[in-house]
Amino acid sequence: MAAKASNNIVIVGAGIAGVQVWNALRLNGLNESNWNVVLVNPSKYYFHRIAGVRAAVTTDGNFHERAWAELKEEKFNSGSKKLVTGSATRIEENHDGTGTVTLDNGVQVPYTYLVLATGSSWDGHLAYPSEKSGAAAWSASWRAKFERSERIVLVGGGALSIGRYFALWPTLVAYFDILSTLETAGEIKETYPVCAPLQCCLLCLHFLL
Repeated sequence: MAAKASNNIVIVGAGIAGVQVWNALRLNGLNESNWNVVLVNPSKYYFHRIAGVRAAVTTDGNFHERAWAELKEEKFNSGSKKLVTGSATRIEENHDGTGTVTLDNGVQVPYTYLVLATGSSWDGHLAYPSEKSGAAAWSASWRAKFERSERIVLVGGGALSIGRYFALWPTLVAYFDILSTLETAGEIKETYPVCAPLQCCLLCLHFLL
């Protein structure tokens, strides 16, 4: 017997965190006769943001396609598992802690428990469209911008910045303090050897607070 519609665990966002929560609930003995697990996402695709970094810089590896994984109906929208497409625009909480999520398409999703896993908003090359259909043109436009650039400044030395640095490495030279450490990483060094002639300069700024 299916759970009542009011017994919803609603997860807003099908990124890395949202899908991990969904998997944890599914794989750890959730009583599906009592609970529905509802995954809300702007599209029917999971987007791997870090792979999107690579797609915006290089066509190697076909990451502009591989960064998107379909949230398949048979896995995410069957039985007590529900996939609802739309962007959350409003959350209304009741006095008992339950509430309703309203989407941009007018759909209202009631919840007993709510998990917000909306991720971050990005500007520039990582502000990908929510639908896969526009991703190839978006990443191609940014690859053209990188190719035309004479100097690129990356502010921050985290995974996203360094990921883009490695993708650009074949045609660029970088100057920053941890270059010698990065150069010793076997797999990265083998995959992205420093090569000449140098086309432009890449500068990475990392602030330690």
